Amino acid sequence: MNLRLNIWIGLISMLAWVAFFRPTLIELALGFAFLLLVPLTLSLVKGTEEENLLHSFLSRFSFLFAWAGTAALSLPLNAWSILFASVWAIFTVGVALAGLTRLLRRGWSPIEETAIDVGFIYLIVGGGWFMLSTLGGEAFLPYSEAIVDLTAVHFHYAAFILPVLTGMLGRWLYAKISHVSKAYTLLAWGILAGPLLVAIGIDAGPPVEAVLVSIYVGFVCWFCLWNLSIIRWVASLAKLGLVASSGILLLTMALSFLYSFGLAMNAPFLTIAEMVRWHGVFNAFGFALVAVITWVYLAPSPRATFGVFPISPLRGRQHIDCRLLKKYPNLGKEEALIESWETFRRAAFQPDQLNPLVSSFHEQTIGYTMKAKVRWAFWLPSKLSSSVTRKMGQLNLPASGYIGMNGAIYTVDDATKGRPASRVWIRQNATTNEPIFTAAYSHHQKMNTTYMNIALPLPGGVMTGVLRPDHGEAGSLILTSRKEKDEQGDEGIYVTFGRITVNTPLAESFLLRQIGRNQLEAYHQLSCFGVTFVRLRYELICI
Repeated sequence: MNLRLNIWIGLISMLAWVAFFRPTLIELALGFAFLLLVPLTLSLVKGTEEENLLHSFLSRFSFLFAWAGTAALSLPLNAWSILFASVWAIFTVGVALAGLTRLLRRGWSPIEETAIDVGFIYLIVGGGWFMLSTLGGEAFLPYSEAIVDLTAVHFHYAAFILPVLTGMLGRWLYAKISHVSKAYTLLAWGILAGPLLVAIGIDAGPPVEAVLVSIYVGFVCWFCLWNLSIIRWVASLAKLGLVASSGILLLTMALSFLYSFGLAMNAPFLTIAEMVRWHGVFNAFGFALVAVITWVYLAPSPRATFGVFPISPLRGRQHIDCRLLKKYPNLGKEEALIESWETFRRAAFQPDQLNPLVSSFHEQTIGYTMKAKVRWAFWLPSKLSSSVTRKMGQLNLPASGYIGMNGAIYTVDDATKGRPASRVWIRQNATTNEPIFTAAYSHHQKMNTTYMNIALPLPGGVMTGVLRPDHGEAGSLILTSRKEKDEQGDEGIYVTFGRITVNTPLAESFLLRQIGRNQLEAYHQLSCFGVTFVRLRYELICI
């Protein structure tokens, strides 16, 4: 089912529901979100991740869940209304999972996509408050019926639609000027924090409520002004939509500020009923509808396809290297990790600029002896890591100190679409023959960059390091999992279990340089959330 048919079903259902059931303003706002605004908003994000089947399903068949939601609004409190409300709540859980899947697979950048994902996740809160509203939550919560109902509305509009629209603005800005500024990043985080600020304010009451609401109103007004600032570059219809939606939102934010300020001064300017009538109705049928339609018309695309790259099918169990050798008894031996650095040539990486000895390590790996000095930054991670990794024979770094390594390289047919068969390097402790690393070296290409795609089989899963080769000083080589400034690449350290792939907060960098006639030195460091927890210095001698 395409978007147009889905929207027509929602529109006809909305008109019929209003005609037969005569909903209140709050019910009307929720039903409007169920039947029209949520499907439209979901359609804005369509195609940002090729493998997010859940999002595709929910977007196509949202009207089925919307019918259940509007049925719950129309019935008195009974088993049927609770059942129908549960169906809509399950839908919001699905949307939140779709957002979480995108976020985990891609990571926290770029910020415009994070804004969209957090908006998706917030919708589950709206579904939860809708359930509480249906159950008569005011009877067992310290809030009035109006507050419970309006919180459900708030998380279907301000907490869901506004972050997604902020993400659309960021996409448009990147398409126009090839970057998003620190100011936009601050705006996005302010919009994402806003629903929580409002919730805290409502719970705390005056005067805290007035302060927190004022902060949020400031970010929303900034969002409106930024929308108005881009109208010179968009078509006439989009101009009209941006001006109308921004103007309406500025007006309703002024009403919101006056309401909170009046409560703080103990002299309310507006009642709850007046806020519902003016703030709620204008936001739902003015700002939200016009803004979402405008951005559907503009349809800015994401700067890249994120988190979709070939992953090795290799999986392991305890003692990864032994399992691998048993599964592939006729492994062919290799001399090197890669065929040639020419595979990785791009405008910013010219293999002939590498020092010849540096270049030869990956192309003639077995011809080198290897000794490493391990230095852990913290005692506890060293102990925790050792207790786990020794049992599985993978990522088995010893405690701080020197260690000799030896090993062998094999060809393993783990090719997937876009990823050639691997050369698996099994490294062992030269003294004890304990396994240290088993890593499957391959590559894949995205746009104009070829990445090292290094798979480390784990029990039941696989860790994938996607590294970009760069030039260092004096012909040295840098391999890094850190993204470039445009944040379009696949760089990162990912973990896959089943169909779920997560971009971890880990990062690694590898610097290889010549220090003697036949001697190389490599610095390899691993960090988590930007904090380096282990460093390795390799001494590599060509024999």
